[in-house]
Amino acid sequence: MTLSVKAKGKYAAKKVSKKFTIQAAPVISPSTTAVTYATLWEKYKWTKPASSSDSITAAISNFNSYVATTRTSGTTVTVRSEGAVTSGSQPGSSTWEKVMSDAVNLGAKAFTYPALTKPFYVYLATTSAWLGSAINGDGFTDGSGIANVMSQGTPASSADGYFWASITSSRSSLSANPSGTYQTPGHEFFHSIQKWNCKCVAYPDGSVVPQWFWEGGATFVGELTANNLGTNSYASSSRVENVRSITSSAATRGSLLSEAITNTNSSSVARPYDIGSIATEFLVANIGMEKYLKIYSEKGTGKSFDSAFLTATGVSLTDFYSMFEEVRATLGIAKQ
Repeated sequence: MTLSVKAKGKYAAKKVSKKFTIQAAPVISPSTTAVTYATLWEKYKWTKPASSSDSITAAISNFNSYVATTRTSGTTVTVRSEGAVTSGSQPGSSTWEKVMSDAVNLGAKAFTYPALTKPFYVYLATTSAWLGSAINGDGFTDGSGIANVMSQGTPASSADGYFWASITSSRSSLSANPSGTYQTPGHEFFHSIQKWNCKCVAYPDGSVVPQWFWEGGATFVGELTANNLGTNSYASSSRVENVRSITSSAATRGSLLSEAITNTNSSSVARPYDIGSIATEFLVANIGMEKYLKIYSEKGTGKSFDSAFLTATGVSLTDFYSMFEEVRATLGIAKQ
């Protein structure tokens, strides 16, 4: 640095030079010491269940708390039924129409999804011909295809903006199969929530989303919806049936949850519905419904399922699988 002063009057000109050296500040490397946890439960601050009732109670509480809030308003639920469906009352002096309407209305208010331009329809059919005609009559274009699906024996399914259920003479009373029947409306409506938030279709081969998460999640929501409405107990009915189904299937009870990826009718492959429902119960019991549903919306941003799961829950999918397998026996479905 040089300082120059010009001469003025009796003061002579002056020039002074000084050299400074600027040194870089030392770089302090951050600590790279990894935190060591004794268990995955400690790492994620999850409470390891001491009994299946711990998981059941927490999951029911978290679900009921979530659906107590209205997040979407203005959706109209319209139930259309083939004439024969309305004959006779069901247990509790209810009707098929009321059972379906109550469950779908609960989900329609509780969940977040894009605004609908027309009602959400529920079709209760005894014949495939009526079903196809009713669907097309409400402005949809896939009536004939859905009618064909029903004629092949599928009891219920969902599409964009509606779901349908086949109510045949052999299933004329809700008392015949309460666990399976009462969960149907909540189950099928939740498939729409999954699709709208995931922005994807879960193929049966599990290539997009594992089927334990897709069908198991819908089964869990359907069962907890029925429990919330008081139409069928989760703890003493639905879950008991889930456990029975898992333990009576050699393929399911002998498979890891991570292997319940596909959805087929083969008895040699793990059935994703029941083990997936209990896995979802375990997940919701620990993280609540908000974070559970965020997995779908994170998947909707284009992430892989593994990445969406980690982002939404803060838990790696691999670690979740490990914790689930560790407590399977406690949850009543020991791997055999």
